Amino acid sequence: MSTPSDRNSQFLGRYVSQPYLVIYTDEEGTPSCILYPRQDDRYEYYGLLAYDLVRHIARAFKISDDDVWRIAIGTGTVPPTRKPQKPDAAALSRAPVGVPLIVDPHVVMYEEEDGAVGCRLVFLPEDRYETYAGLVRVMVRQIATTFDVPVEHVWEWTQRERIKPSTEIRNPG
Repeated sequence: MSTPSDRNSQFLGRYVSQPYLVIYTDEEGTPSCILYPRQDDRYEYYGLLAYDLVRHIARAFKISDDDVWRIAIGTGTVPPTRKPQKPDAAALSRAPVGVPLIVDPHVVMYEEEDGAVGCRLVFLPEDRYETYAGLVRVMVRQIATTFDVPVEHVWEWTQRERIKPSTEIRNPG
């Protein structure tokens, strides 16, 4: 029987070569996001990815984009989806110094071989769409921080994608 940590390692191993971002629960149980921008990437592009994530969440939970959007733009804290797992000693020893240990991934967005954006959500039966919608806020705040722009500018680009989607969702959920 594989453990959640084993499943997470297998899951990340498939996509880690070309990730755009990983949203995960850290060792303290706090939702966090790591972006992997390429040299020419700009916050506007990541703003579009934020709404792509809204659409992936909606399809995975079989609800409307608007239901996810209402939660995503809301205020308040984002609850963790599950109790944090304690990383095993072997995982800790392999983690590079200064790099966060991804204990419990929730979302990986990555570049597929044909250049399209892929998205994988990892959720358990007890997980709820409201938590994943809240993770969109975590992502938007990280985009603003990474690119040193006001968070409102990122939301503006997210809203543009909401009004007129520029990408097709090929692999929902």
